[in-house]
Amino acid sequence: MKSAWTSLAVCAIASASLALTSVLPAQSGTSAPAATPLADSIRYVDRPDGRAELQTSVISLRNSGGSQVDLVSAVHIGDATYFEALNQVLGGYDVVLYELVGGPVEKRAEQPSGADLSGTRLLQSVVKSMLGLRYQLDGIDYQRPNFVHADATWEDWERLNAEREQNLTTLFARAMEMQNDPELQKEMEKMQGEEVFTQILSAVQEFNPDKFKRSLAPMLSEAEGFVTKLEGKDGTVVITERNKIVMERVREQVAKGHRKIAVFYGAGHMPDLQKRLESDGFSESGTTWMTAWNIGNSASSVTGLDLLENVLKDDAVVENVISIFRAFAGESASEPSN
Repeated sequence: MKSAWTSLAVCAIASASLALTSVLPAQSGTSAPAATPLADSIRYVDRPDGRAELQTSVISLRNSGGSQVDLVSAVHIGDATYFEALNQVLGGYDVVLYELVGGPVEKRAEQPSGADLSGTRLLQSVVKSMLGLRYQLDGIDYQRPNFVHADATWEDWERLNAEREQNLTTLFARAMEMQNDPELQKEMEKMQGEEVFTQILSAVQEFNPDKFKRSLAPMLSEAEGFVTKLEGKDGTVVITERNKIVMERVREQVAKGHRKIAVFYGAGHMPDLQKRLESDGFSESGTTWMTAWNIGNSASSVTGLDLLENVLKDDAVVENVISIFRAFAGESASEPSN
């Protein structure tokens, strides 16, 4: 039982990294969903030379009218070369529909503020600095004219969560309830979540970026299926409701005459989006892969001082630490003294 709980906890965290955006959509069509297997949107590949890769897919779908929609999967923290390659790929589309809860990227400064959100940003910044990775919002050029926001506004997000009575706590509780699913228990045993968790802790203690990525990447590659199970029959705001918004934007762009459209979203959204597109008359025409993480086989580690130096070189880390202290100081100042 302990192993099952640990596996589910680790997988839930991995699933969240696939399904959620960097915070801190009505389905139509008369065609029945295709019975053919859905394409994978993320995978882990071991190389013969001892190296490994975490890869994300570009799944192409076409309809009889000549429109092409490519599901361009993403992980939100990746190698600098990954985002450079994505920038090149995304530049070739008429329209790129992108995810970002809250609104267009140029309005990010208007997002809610507070210590909790600053803490999330700080964690993201420390992780990417430790692993030598870049953050998606830093690596992707969102200012291109072909980029169109296709996600929930803050108002949408709050309304939809209220309507469904959902939040991250209720989703985690749903994940824990899934431990009684016999099929899922078998999958969890194969994934050896408890062993992975131990490996991750060991990698952190050794300050070994390659070991950390090698421990986490296989779990990320399997979390896509966990996201699908987590959706259940009624779906979630995180995936189902936001994907409805995406489909509305796809139909709008097709109606405008655009023939090459990219949906640039987290990998966890893609199985559901593929089903929705196939229900709208699209059929899969091919899949290509991009390397998000290149993982070496070095056993060498960096020292704690080296890691601290790398982390403190990141302006985002320093800014978020200051933000947290300011928020804390503000709250403390507002409290009555004894």
